[in-house]
Amino acid sequence: MQYSTAPDPTAADPQPAPIDMAALIGLLDQNRRQALSDIVATPQGRGVIDKLLGLLNLSPGNRRLADSWLEILANAEEDEEPGYLIESPPDDEDLQRELADLRNVNDNLAAALGACADCWGADPDCEFCDGHGEAGCYQPDRRLFRELVAPAVKRVGANKARQLRLAHAGR
Repeated sequence: MQYSTAPDPTAADPQPAPIDMAALIGLLDQNRRQALSDIVATPQGRGVIDKLLGLLNLSPGNRRLADSWLEILANAEEDEEPGYLIESPPDDEDLQRELADLRNVNDNLAAALGACADCWGADPDCEFCDGHGEAGCYQPDRRLFRELVAPAVKRVGANKARQLRLAHAGR
């Protein structure tokens, strides 16, 4: 059997997996965070870190995030407890409250748009809509539509009208 280490030129470029910089830094204990802060605070250390980040082939968004975290580390005071780097995990009560809030938002928006609040028409096995509950499938709730959707529609209309005025003024 023959093995090839050369990359397949016909294969799509693999996308780098997103890196959760907050989680990564959160894994570091206080001493390691301080050591990283000390390294990043020097131009030579920052240069080494920049080269390492370049090797990771980060997306532009992840690179900006990494640079932001490094700036925070570089500017941290030695005796400062970096509590802003590690959020304590929410307790069950917080998670239940957040889930209830998100369900409420989802239900209200689905009602405002006349959509199935369970799957938004994306699940053919949905017990409520059989996958046909996309926006407009049901009669929208008029009050919620006026409250949640109409302001956005009005804004889009105003932006279009402004673009038309600018286009006509430029002639």
